[in-house]
Amino acid sequence: MKLLLINSSARVGGNTGRVMDLYEEAFSALTRELGVEIETERVNLSRLLLKTCLGCRACFDLGEEKCPLHDELLPLRDRLLAADGYVIASPVYVEDVSGVMKNWIDRMAFNSHRPAFYGKSALLFTSSAVGSTSHALTTMRTAFGTWAIKTLGGLKFRLGAITEPEEIRKRYANRIQRSARRLVGSIQKQPFRPASLLAQKQGVSRYL
Repeated sequence: MKLLLINSSARVGGNTGRVMDLYEEAFSALTRELGVEIETERVNLSRLLLKTCLGCRACFDLGEEKCPLHDELLPLRDRLLAADGYVIASPVYVEDVSGVMKNWIDRMAFNSHRPAFYGKSALLFTSSAVGSTSHALTTMRTAFGTWAIKTLGGLKFRLGAITEPEEIRKRYANRIQRSARRLVGSIQKQPFRPASLLAQKQGVSRYL
């Protein structure tokens, strides 16, 4: 089982990345407990060359390989397709996802209402310094749902400006472990069958 852990925070060693560290630990523990080999790979979107969408529609009209930006988007898409599931995270900026996350969502719009990611599961979470609404989670859930990804709700981590790793562990270890187990269980239970033609036309996410 391969999991891609995608972080859209530009801050090195920030709260979002520290929560990701604990998810990696949780998946390692589940590997030992369940006897299932779980491979994790980290992706930091801010470290990739992902240019701003031009809105030219080349990806829709001619295919994504015809995108004129020629950056790292398609290699990232291939890594997504090769994985079984994802942990996708964003810090909350002005009650929404980070600009890096939003640009990635915009650039991947050619996946909307395709069955390419059917059978994939994703765990979503946000981090914020103070309490936040669920708007950022809704942004991610809506986008990834149109890619046919089964999204497992979403978690909000309230962590202050910066929180030490041990404090995050103390406050949220149980929540992280439970949600990691849920993601692994969802992947194991996914019915790997072709999406129906009706689902392809109307949006596969409605049928997950």
